[in-house]
Amino acid sequence: MDKLSAMRSFVSVVQNGGFSGAARVLGVPKSRVSQRVSDLEAALATRLLHRTTRAVSATEEGRFYYERCLVILEEIDAADQAMHRGGEAPSGRLTVSAMSGVARALLLPRIAEFSARYPKVSLRLSVTDRLANITEEGIDCAIRGGALENSTMISRHLRDVGFALYAAPGYLAARKPIQQPDDLAAHDLIQVIRQRGGSGGWLLSSAEGEALVDHPPRLETDDDDAALAAAVAGAGIALCPDFAAQRPLAEGRLVRVLPGWAAPSRPVYLVYPTRRYVSARLRCFIDWASAAIRGTAEG
Repeated sequence: MDKLSAMRSFVSVVQNGGFSGAARVLGVPKSRVSQRVSDLEAALATRLLHRTTRAVSATEEGRFYYERCLVILEEIDAADQAMHRGGEAPSGRLTVSAMSGVARALLLPRIAEFSARYPKVSLRLSVTDRLANITEEGIDCAIRGGALENSTMISRHLRDVGFALYAAPGYLAARKPIQQPDDLAAHDLIQVIRQRGGSGGWLLSSAEGEALVDHPPRLETDDDDAALAAAVAGAGIALCPDFAAQRPLAEGRLVRVLPGWAAPSRPVYLVYPTRRYVSARLRCFIDWASAAIRGTAEG
């Protein structure tokens, strides 16, 4: 069995919704695609696809294997492209959409590194929490938070972001002490309205259990950075991403409230269109942004 061809066939079946679509894209008979996938399943001793007369879908193991196959095939294609391009430096225009909190706290402070390392790449960065349509708006990649919708996009999990309660020292000194989540009822809350639905309150958890804080907020905003700025200004208590609160916390402009309690963490993903060939400039940005968001040094 040609393992590489089998992996490409399996990935194409998942992306194109069946063996017929995969056969058209790969330019081989449907029977050959089916045989390659069957051989792959036999070699792995695992069923990768659910097959019915009407549809083909990936099993749980198949979805796991699909994601790993994408990474492997991308690396192989990138190596082939590098050989053909003779080591040419990445160049051209790159369009990126990034959620505001991540862009301002993690990307922009290090953006000069990217420019210095890849001087021939021009970057257009859209800083927004709006879920842009990557394909229709000509976006090369997007950085998004929270659960992802099912799509044909390739997604790379970058990190999980923790959320906790913060307030300015002056605000806390002038108000009643806070020892339990119930004490927040007597305080000014700053809440972020999510795109889908209202603010929905805060679900907090600790070693003691869970608590839902759903008291009416004093201030609502549609931007995490605005909520953080309001908290720093002494307007009340905000639920903020830990990475965004790190600097004002270190500078003494914020204090963590109820340090034993926190909200559920949220994943951050880098998403880009499914393509067999990824441009050198996009691959360089993906590697750099992944390191910046994870808080690691790029190799």
